[in-house]
Order: sequence, then C-alpha cells, then structure tokens
Amino acid sequence: MEIKTAKIKERENLIMKLNRSQFEALQKGVNKLLSSTQQSSKEYIVEFVLCPICKSEKTHLTKEDKIKFLVCDKCNSRTAK
Repeated sequence: MEIKTAKIKERENLIMKLNRSQFEALQKGVNKLLSSTQQSSKEYIVEFVLCPICKSEKTHLTKEDKIKFLVCDKCNSRTAK
C-alpha cells in the first residue's frame, strides 16, 4: 500500500493507492467506526439530553452538591445523573 501526503492550502490531505480488497477492508472499517460512533451518540443523547419523562430535547444539566441533574425546560422535571 502506497501512502502519500500532500499539503494543499494549509490542509493535510491523505492520498492512498489501494487495490480493491484493501479499499473494501478500509471501507468496512470506516463503516464499523461510523456505526459505533452513531450508537455512542444515541446513548449519550438518551442519557444526557432527552427528558426521561416527556422525551423533550429542551433540557440542561445542572450540578448541585456534586450531583448532576438533567432539568427539563418543558415539563420541569429533574432527574439525577
């Protein structure tokens, strides 16, 4: 596998020459990473963004006496995190 880097307009670009099987392996790895990232994002949103009572995304985190709370701006619920 041949890898070259080129600096264009102060940005690093990666140029790779891959055969078909190398490309497919790279594509599979990227898809797996994206899937994992999407799953992590969903878990974060459920845990720290969505209100567990009304499912609103209009929430914010507060901290009182070392305890974090998810406070919903829609239904005014408070949930310890």
